[in-house]
Amino acid sequence: MRISKTSILLALTGLALTAIVAIVDYVGAKSKRHAQMARELENVQGTIEIRLQQYLLITLSLEAFTLANLDLFESTSEQRTDFAERYLTFAESLELNAPSAMSLQLAPQGIVTYLTQAEKNSGAIGFDLLEDEERRAQIFSSNRQRKVVMSGPLELVQGGEGLVVRKAIFTEDGAFDREQLYRSGRAVRGDAWPNNIASDFWGFATLVVDLDSLFNDLNLLALPTQYRYALKGRHGLGANGEVFWGDAGLFVNPEVQATIQLPEGSWILAMDTLEYPIWLRTIVVSILGVLLTLLASYVNAANRERVQANAASQANARLLASMSHELRTPMNGIIGVAQLMERTHLDEQQKGLLDKVLNSSKLLLRIVNDVLDFSKIDAKAMQLESIPFELRPAVDHAVGLLEVEAAKKSLVLKVQYAQGLPQRVIGDEIRVQQILLNLLSNAVKFTDEGHVLLNIHEVTLASKAAIEFSIEDTGIGIDEKAQKQLFQAFTQADSSVTKRHGGTGLGLVISQRLAEQMGGRLTVESTLGQGSVFRFYLPFEKAERPEMLASDEESESASGNAAAEHQTIQVLVVDDLEVNTEVAVMMLEEMNCEATAVSSAWEAIRLLAEQPFDVVLMDRQMPGMDGIEATRKIRHLFRSDTQPWIIAMTASAGEDERREYLESGANDFIAKPLDFSTLQNKIDAFNQRQLAE
Repeated sequence: MRISKTSILLALTGLALTAIVAIVDYVGAKSKRHAQMARELENVQGTIEIRLQQYLLITLSLEAFTLANLDLFESTSEQRTDFAERYLTFAESLELNAPSAMSLQLAPQGIVTYLTQAEKNSGAIGFDLLEDEERRAQIFSSNRQRKVVMSGPLELVQGGEGLVVRKAIFTEDGAFDREQLYRSGRAVRGDAWPNNIASDFWGFATLVVDLDSLFNDLNLLALPTQYRYALKGRHGLGANGEVFWGDAGLFVNPEVQATIQLPEGSWILAMDTLEYPIWLRTIVVSILGVLLTLLASYVNAANRERVQANAASQANARLLASMSHELRTPMNGIIGVAQLMERTHLDEQQKGLLDKVLNSSKLLLRIVNDVLDFSKIDAKAMQLESIPFELRPAVDHAVGLLEVEAAKKSLVLKVQYAQGLPQRVIGDEIRVQQILLNLLSNAVKFTDEGHVLLNIHEVTLASKAAIEFSIEDTGIGIDEKAQKQLFQAFTQADSSVTKRHGGTGLGLVISQRLAEQMGGRLTVESTLGQGSVFRFYLPFEKAERPEMLASDEESESASGNAAAEHQTIQVLVVDDLEVNTEVAVMMLEEMNCEATAVSSAWEAIRLLAEQPFDVVLMDRQMPGMDGIEATRKIRHLFRSDTQPWIIAMTASAGEDERREYLESGANDFIAKPLDFSTLQNKIDAFNQRQLAE
């Protein structure tokens, strides 16, 4: 095979582009991953520091109690008994705010005398904190600083490993009885150490925290599995301390780390990822780039037009699907803001301009939807439902969407149902409505006067029972030559006429392929200047109509009545794009809902743990954790009585995504761009359900 100069130039260009793409991708991916890890580490750091601050407050509360009841302690044995009872009641109430607390203790003169959870901590009763020389050194430091000291993790005399939060209590000069230390043998005259303790020292207030329970309490054992964490700094020694949780190897070369400040000293929190190395991705990108470059050179040298055509077709399908999805995201902001502006006080000129924005946006959205559907059909990725549905309501809904447009043109829009049609059939209701909308909207669009008539009756198609939908109009008609091109993608019958109506030429192609995928067919009969008749046939299985029980009727009636009652709904909006959250929040506030917005799934889960929400609007594609995984975690982490109603929202509005969301635990589904009335219906449906219960 002869290699041409064009092939060589193509290969060199491809290799250069591959190198550029690989470098840019590496830098971007590394920066993005580092930012995600930094945010996650900051969240873990914040959780730990909040809990440690809570421990400090508990210890200070224990000191305050002791000082407030000191008169009982210094009096008779009966009053000391009363002091002990009061202490136990107060300390046990404090423990309710610290699930991981192992014991709250008071140590007058340094001897543990009063404590909670006595059975578990019997080994600590009577323990002399001043006996050990190393511990005495810490106590001297506590005496000098007169603040809370945190030690650990360390081995506990009552067994296990824990964190000790201790505060020296000071009352008045002479409170520390050195003579008693000598008489009891706790110190020997001539020793220097008792003199190092302040004379107003009374004893200690101590909180002992079980280390394993602490990790559980902080959810450190339920952190995202794609990351690894480690803590070092035993006894608050920071970078010079030992690793007491996680893999010590993380500190050899941690990707990110943070310092957790203690009352005295610090801990170091390190983190790295178990995900594939960024350089591996770069290698893959480079290899793929080289392979694609070589393949492109080979194709060009071999002049394989068929291979090039197939590759172009697949690339176009992927591009169309990707672009259609990406376009829906900014469309959400445009249509959402326009709908909100429509509800404000506008003059006639502003209303007219806003109507043009909304109409143009909806036209663009329809084009986007057509392109997305076509790309799915062309890639054979369109999935169809096969479930029972009511035939007449489905048809009436599709026709109802075009009644206003037909009325503007003074057209007669009618539906005629033949006798004996089944009430319920099995099929894909959404796709049947899509075909009807495509054909009916074309009929209304290209008909300036007269009527658009939809006839529905049963026929036999290939020896199978089927239903024929016939759309007849008195419009401009189509000549024979144009009819042959009618079902080709991106082709319109007459560009001079259709230019003023807009459209992509995909509607009929999509309708024909959907009908064929459902086992039917779509045909056209038309005469130029006299109108057209489009017919499509679909085989259906009849479905039995379930009998409605009296209790169901009563329930529907009760729900309808309850919908009129006012109820403020707490809604949490989860979306990583600020414009999307702003639009959703403003729409919800227009519906008298109280809306809160967060930009990530982890923020949503943490907020749900702190306060209840009735409804969660959950986006699909978000960095870190997507909406599917977040929905599963919410259903797994929270009790049934605190579960919110989750409405999934995504720029990909396919039925396959709807099924995936519902299977993950979502209750409902809404497509982007958000439509005000559709969102209102979703909220009303939830409200009805709540009031009915």
